[in-house]
Amino acid sequence: MTNRIKQQWTIVLLLIVLMGSSKLQAQQDKMFSQYMFNMLALNPAYAGSRDVLSATAIYRNQWGGMAGAPQTATFTLDMPVNRERVGLGLQLFNDQVGLENWTGAMLSYAFRIKMGERTTLALGLQGGLVNFRWNLTEANLGNG
Repeated sequence: MTNRIKQQWTIVLLLIVLMGSSKLQAQQDKMFSQYMFNMLALNPAYAGSRDVLSATAIYRNQWGGMAGAPQTATFTLDMPVNRERVGLGLQLFNDQVGLENWTGAMLSYAFRIKMGERTTLALGLQGGLVNFRWNLTEANLGNG
């Protein structure tokens, strides 16, 4: 065997060992059909960018009528302070998918730096609390 083939087999075996020994997880992100109306949920640097006190409420019920269908509700509030150099924001949300329920509150802080007459660089930081509940008492185990 040549060195190149040995290296390729070593990489393949290393990948198999790493994938077989690690725990895989997936997540369900909050879904919005109109992201343009809820920019604070995507980017904390957006806080206060409209230069006015701004409030947004959005509710989405996907696949209405089906048991366990995704439901998302969010409320955001943001405003500029300190001569529009700083933006503050608050986001409250509830996301339900099947037996999972995520409820949380996030605070956003944005700082703006004027780069020119019409250009601004915005930096954002976001932190908050999230409560995850899994309602296993409602699980349908299929045994009547």
